[in-house]
Amino acid sequence: MSKATVVIGLLGATLDVGRGPKRWERWRPTVSVCQQADWHVDRFELIVNPSHTAQASIAETLVADILVVSPDTKVVRHAVPMANAWDFSEVFAALSEFADNYTFDLAANDYYVHITAGTHVAQICLFLLCETRIIPARLLQTSPVHIDGGRTPEGGNSVIDLDLAKYDRLAARFAKRI
Repeated sequence: MSKATVVIGLLGATLDVGRGPKRWERWRPTVSVCQQADWHVDRFELIVNPSHTAQASIAETLVADILVVSPDTKVVRHAVPMANAWDFSEVFAALSEFADNYTFDLAANDYYVHITAGTHVAQICLFLLCETRIIPARLLQTSPVHIDGGRTPEGGNSVIDLDLAKYDRLAARFAKRI
């Protein structure tokens, strides 16, 4: 039996926004995760900041759009309050608390943390939580793909597995500094 693919990611209050039919012509990172022809997401754990008032309506459209491009993907919303999404200690504490309260089932699931959406502070915090294995996941980065002078709405993705040997030198350098 193969493992389920589970993606944990933040709703991006800027890049994930989409209104009207033209939204399908834009690259939106969170929707892009589920638009990849060669990669299926079984469950998307969507972290939504209820302190950001616009996120509720953005989330409604985003979840509906994910279900259009990938009807078999289950989207689970998690309210993770952050009054200031640019405050490192607050964001790290909020995301760390999310990770501490989340039940990871490594026998049944392969986990990926989408680090493209959210503030740079949140992206750094997610990286640190993965690097320390508090979140036992590979990093997933989506990016726009340019074809014929324009962006494709589905973009592309790349996976960064911090457990791979090619990152041992980086890990050794960090360990040396501690």
